[in-house]
Amino acid sequence: FVKVYTSIPVTINNGKENAIYLTGEFDSAEDYAGFCTLEDAVLKINSPKKGEKITLELDTDVSIFQFYNNANVAINKDIKIERSGLFEANSNSLAIFNGKVIGEDLIINSKSNSKISFISIDANTLKLGIEKGSEVILNGKTNTLKLDKDEDSKFIKDAFSFSSLYEALELNDEDTILAQGNKIYLKTQEFVGRPKHKRDSWKIDSEGNILTSKGDTISKAEALEEVEYNKLSNVCSPENANVLIGKNARVNIIFLDKDNIGEDYVSNYPIKGYVKGQLIVQDDYPLNLELTIRNDIGNITIMEGAEVNILSKINEKQRSYYLFKDAKLNFNQETKIEELSLGMNDG
Repeated sequence: FVKVYTSIPVTINNGKENAIYLTGEFDSAEDYAGFCTLEDAVLKINSPKKGEKITLELDTDVSIFQFYNNANVAINKDIKIERSGLFEANSNSLAIFNGKVIGEDLIINSKSNSKISFISIDANTLKLGIEKGSEVILNGKTNTLKLDKDEDSKFIKDAFSFSSLYEALELNDEDTILAQGNKIYLKTQEFVGRPKHKRDSWKIDSEGNILTSKGDTISKAEALEEVEYNKLSNVCSPENANVLIGKNARVNIIFLDKDNIGEDYVSNYPIKGYVKGQLIVQDDYPLNLELTIRNDIGNITIMEGAEVNILSKINEKQRSYYLFKDAKLNFNQETKIEELSLGMNDG
């Protein structure tokens, strides 16, 4: 481990052996006493009373670099990490990696108005955190990028490529039963937009009118004729669903008259939306969804492991539900359906 706690410029070079040098004019040993310590394989570089620059030569690879207290560090050596590594700039620090950095699982953090830059990085998985006022510059590539970026930070990646991008989402304990801890990462390509936070629940009066709604609203494509939109009949078939709930999703549904809702659905988090006339909730959606949809949307397919709670009263002529293995459908209010088609597949 290398930890830097000084604002004196520090240069880290490749060396034939591990060595550290302090350049400056000194009157006594007290001027440089304690400027570096080595304990439990952690090298700490502190601020001496006097000194102009510090040079560290390393003949071994280091897996953890941390910079604090207005540190100004240039790393001029290649770094190869077999498993995991951490690079962190904190407290108004600047760190520039001028060599090649290679690793399996790498973490880069830029905190408290700091800046960290890499001329070449190659990782299988890269977890990147950029706090408010901080900056990260990357050149190179990774297979999987997990990004936790404040809106008021900078991420410069003109010469950086990745195959999959996951973005961080902070959660409250009640937001999800799938997440562990208070932060998860969502695969960006699978979602319409990054659900940054949970919206306030909407209020509905006794007549079914929406009083307030801060949720996302999406209408069906204008090209879809009403007859085409409602062409799906009472035939109990997963292919004919108006609404498709993906595997392992958790969804609460409220039905409203289409004249009252004014939109096809309202949700407290963004979801995939309409695909070929079907309202889709993705597989393994990590958030507990609240959907308010038109009551003329009657055919719902619930995929493996998903659970749907119907929170409104139902008094309809026709309804069709199709449940795959380990799916659950709960009616929490009075329910009256004249013609009900119910299909259950393999448990």
